[in-house]
Amino acid sequence: MNNLKYFSKNDLLDKCTTGKINIHDNIKLKNKVQNTLHYITFLEHLLHLCTSNDTNLLDLLFTIKKKIEKEIRSNMNNNYFNQYILKTIEEWNLDIDSDDIFNSSEEYDYNNFIENNKNYNELLFNINGFENIIQKKDNQFDDDIKDSVIIILTNCNESIGSLKGELKKVIKSIKNLEPEYSYLLTDLSTKTKKMYMEYIKNNDSNVSIFDSLITNKNDADIPDNINTIFLNYILVINMIKKELHYIITIYEAILEKLNEKFSMLNKLKESLSIKDNVNSFKKDQILDDVSDDFDESDEEDLTFF
Repeated sequence: MNNLKYFSKNDLLDKCTTGKINIHDNIKLKNKVQNTLHYITFLEHLLHLCTSNDTNLLDLLFTIKKKIEKEIRSNMNNNYFNQYILKTIEEWNLDIDSDDIFNSSEEYDYNNFIENNKNYNELLFNINGFENIIQKKDNQFDDDIKDSVIIILTNCNESIGSLKGELKKVIKSIKNLEPEYSYLLTDLSTKTKKMYMEYIKNNDSNVSIFDSLITNKNDADIPDNINTIFLNYILVINMIKKELHYIITIYEAILEKLNEKFSMLNKLKESLSIKDNVNSFKKDQILDDVSDDFDESDEEDLTFF
């Protein structure tokens, strides 16, 4: 697929932000000599941009989310656009302002995920290296082995604590990401520009020529694909949630494996009567602290997958 004429990063993101591209539709691309058409998914195009722009999928998705929020908020400066948003809010009997349709959410840096995976693999490498050292010493205990046990246990303990903190950040991010008024956003994704214009026309039936001029100007400023913009926003949020869920799954798996290694080394330390203290973690304590910041209702909300 390298022979295709892909959109640039800015071009694709702008088309998504303005609704010129519908995320759940295939994207039509020509090959570089422009004699053949190809169809690829939106995700496939994003993954190509990740490679060609040295970035990651999560960062691109968060960027699209922010750009769509900025685009819609900018359109709220159009009084007629804002009126229709408020009308739709009233249909749901909600007591909120038009700007409240978006929640504030914290992004999670994918580079932290990469770094944590790197640290985990380095720790596993050290543990495996320690096992090789024991074999070379014909399983004879000495001060080098004692020091290695303490160092690796300490590093393992610190990694578990660090990963638990990272897991909290991801869960907080995905929890705040879910729109409070998702049903309202879904409803707005069904409202075409024609519906905005009909509403304005019905409410401005007895206006002057000058008022009509202003109305026509504001009509023209409403995005042609406003419903697609809202739909793209909903789909992008779901794609972000899927990426964050993947990170959560990996972190949980890493914590489980680290605990197994920690337990094994801690038993070795106790069997060799090594006195240096390293805090131990019971298996069922690995993820306990992650939920400390949430009550029972929050835990129910975290069943997002």
